[in-house]
Amino acid sequence: MEQGDLVGLLNEVKERLWKALQSSKDGIIELTIGADKVDKMLNLGKTSGDKTRLGFVDNKSTPSTHQTKFVKVIV
Repeated sequence: MEQGDLVGLLNEVKERLWKALQSSKDGIIELTIGADKVDKMLNLGKTSGDKTRLGFVDNKSTPSTHQTKFVKVIV
């Protein structure tokens, strides 16, 4: 392989890698923007102490009929 061919091949590989990098950056930016929008939607109309939708169960508002069960781990 001649030196000119090798330089051309390396430039082509460089261009493909550059495009892949740009595509990855664009995808990350889109995900970040999407996450911000979801956060904003979830927080609409929510008071600062409201922990609903996070799996939080207030012990004062639920009856204490729930029992904790421990299970043996089988390895």
